[in-house]
Amino acid sequence: MRILAVDFGTRRMGLASWDTAAPVVIPINPITGSDAGAMERDLARIIQDEAFDRVVLGLPLNMDGTEGAMAKTVRELGSRLSEKGIDITYMDERLTSREASNRVSRKARRSRNGRLDSISASLILEAYVETLA
Repeated sequence: MRILAVDFGTRRMGLASWDTAAPVVIPINPITGSDAGAMERDLARIIQDEAFDRVVLGLPLNMDGTEGAMAKTVRELGSRLSEKGIDITYMDERLTSREASNRVSRKARRSRNGRLDSISASLILEAYVETLA
């Protein structure tokens, strides 16, 4: 089974993958852009080209557990992907950005190259994979 995690953002989507053949979470290059439609098409192409069986979307919940506008946007993305036959799972992503920031150097945080987003996606995926055990 191949799983892709997505840390959704309006300008970047952090990505991470996991495969039962080599069960380790690997951050991969993020999708970047200013056109939401193009970013979504890029995501769908990656899912298809890399033959992912499941996509775990990080769900940005408020600290009290409620869903805000961004969570609604993520759920809408999940619905569109699901309509294409993609198996979607949502995973609480609260505090993953903070944890990702703690894991990388100050210089990497300043570079804003998407590395933090992909590390956040890795944390989301690690949490999901733990639920499979």
